[in-house]
Amino acid sequence: MPAPAAALLTRSVADIEQPTLLDLGSGTGQVPLALHGVFAQVDIVEPNAGMVAEAKRLLPYLEGPGQTVRLHHAQAEHFTPPSETWRADLVTICRAFHWVSQGTVLRQLDTWTAPQATVAVMGDRSLWTLDNRWAKALRMLIQEFLGDDRRAGPSDIFNPHNRPYADVLAESAFSDVQEYRFNVLLAYRP
Repeated sequence: MPAPAAALLTRSVADIEQPTLLDLGSGTGQVPLALHGVFAQVDIVEPNAGMVAEAKRLLPYLEGPGQTVRLHHAQAEHFTPPSETWRADLVTICRAFHWVSQGTVLRQLDTWTAPQATVAVMGDRSLWTLDNRWAKALRMLIQEFLGDDRRAGPSDIFNPHNRPYADVLAESAFSDVQEYRFNVLLAYRP
């Protein structure tokens, strides 16, 4: 996660004593890893068992004094908060919003979040949307072995949502939409 993005998200909970982070579609836990020091509670939700195993490996780096970190092996739509009074102050969804039932998750988030909560939907250009030579070659190689459909795991086929996320959010309880862009340079080192 780019440092300016982490700083922006940290500021969103600056006035909250013992804030709670909910990360949906966490993957290997990179977003919680970047933000965990600010939160008293971190709930990581991930449907892929291999990703959950990797996130478990990161737990020693996530847990500190006065912190609770919980892993939930579940789809975002099937997450169950740890208690009836539990509320998230920040919800992050990075590279996963297009995989979830957006309306369902946003309605659930309305009941799972504190009144001042921020929902941050983040992403970057994907291998599937890049239009340069190496990305096209890699897509062709993947599709040669797995078929033309984009997948998450052996059976989950991607069904794209064709609406901008800002429009989807604007129609939800999280309608105060602000968009930020951060430039990131990725380098490959053999």
